[in-house]
Amino acid sequence: MKETFNINNLKAYLTNYFADINPILSKGNIWVCRIIINNISSFNKYSFFKNLDSVNKIYWLDREDKLEIAGYINLLNKEELNSLQIPNVDITGLSDEVRIFKWRMFSALQKDSLQNSYWDRFNKINSFLPLFGYERNNDKEYLYFNIPVESSEKFISIIDNIFTSENGKNTEISTSPVISEIENITGKDDWKRMMSDAGKLFSSERMEKIVLCRKNRIKFENQISPEDIFIKLLEKRPFSTRFFIGTKNGMAFMGATPERLFKRNGQDIESDALAGTTRRGAAAEEDELLGKELLESGKDNYEHDIVISFLKESYKETCSEFSFPESKSLMKLPTVQHLFTKFRGILKQNISNENIIDILHPTPAVGGIPQKLSLEKIREIEGFCRGLYAAPIGWEKKGEADYCVAIRSGLYYNGELILYTGAGIVPDSDADMEWSEIDNKMKNFIGIFKNDK
Repeated sequence: MKETFNINNLKAYLTNYFADINPILSKGNIWVCRIIINNISSFNKYSFFKNLDSVNKIYWLDREDKLEIAGYINLLNKEELNSLQIPNVDITGLSDEVRIFKWRMFSALQKDSLQNSYWDRFNKINSFLPLFGYERNNDKEYLYFNIPVESSEKFISIIDNIFTSENGKNTEISTSPVISEIENITGKDDWKRMMSDAGKLFSSERMEKIVLCRKNRIKFENQISPEDIFIKLLEKRPFSTRFFIGTKNGMAFMGATPERLFKRNGQDIESDALAGTTRRGAAAEEDELLGKELLESGKDNYEHDIVISFLKESYKETCSEFSFPESKSLMKLPTVQHLFTKFRGILKQNISNENIIDILHPTPAVGGIPQKLSLEKIREIEGFCRGLYAAPIGWEKKGEADYCVAIRSGLYYNGELILYTGAGIVPDSDADMEWSEIDNKMKNFIGIFKNDK
């Protein structure tokens, strides 16, 4: 039997450790002090994550399964973010490891008003600092504390507030969700109308591609938490970046996305061209045949080539040199397979992460071409606010960054899950086939509640 995590011993340890941190405090500034606790073999990360009650929290697991973070977050507006100072003084040995997580609402690109919508609570904040929690980086596991402090009294007060809720205790971690109903908020007639509206754009508006999204609502027979749903995603959706942003009022945005906007290490950068989709086969032979058909599909290659052309121009703007393979490959996921091309480059000097997001997002894989026109028409045709769907979400630290595109995602709200799923529409697209493609993509969520994929 695993030993229960001893929260009181940890509090005592941190209190004593404060003497080592004190030299980096500076009156008038807010410093972020990072503390690492290595010996956590008895720590239950899922139990810890679920028991973070009534707080803002995050979970992040990257596509390579190398970086995993779960913890309590402090939501920051721009002024608060700018006031934080990450010390260069190597007091803890890991001062450069502090990550700031960020997002940018897709709806902000469309100048949507989110007042009185369920996205409103996410709209006012676009940065957050993980204050404390669990982290696994490659094979090393530890607890981290990124605590903004102005004085020793403030530090001790933060520790007291953290541990009065007993978040480290072990409990039953998961209730198995049972679906009672799947409602098409975007109905079949709505979809045909949307496809018809999109078709008119290709001849009259010089549109090359537009990505349209459907909304579905999943209702459950039993009372479940958003954490119950997300833990299923963690277990059943490999080869994807799995993310969870939860608010203290019980709302949560979560997903398992295969698409990386960019990953940066110093001046090295990489991005994904991911467009063109078919389902997985029931057996290996059928699966191989479907993949071959996808690689040879004129419609899907046209859709994918639009994304490649966009990334080529974007990388010319941001990179001194870049490369990508001439032949497309397949990315095989549990429910679908995609045409996939990886771009790699070396960034020009003085290119910030903000610059990269401005240039890369939205790619034609989630927006369209021309970019500005497609954003206007998407809002007009879909008739609803995308919020964080297809938005860039990721983290930054000194010299590094990793941003995903938040597709295959859903919003937990009032005990229900609202799914957002899109398809790339080009002149040869067929409404029924695109509807079926979105159904296959929705299995990314729906399948986790069943015994199948």
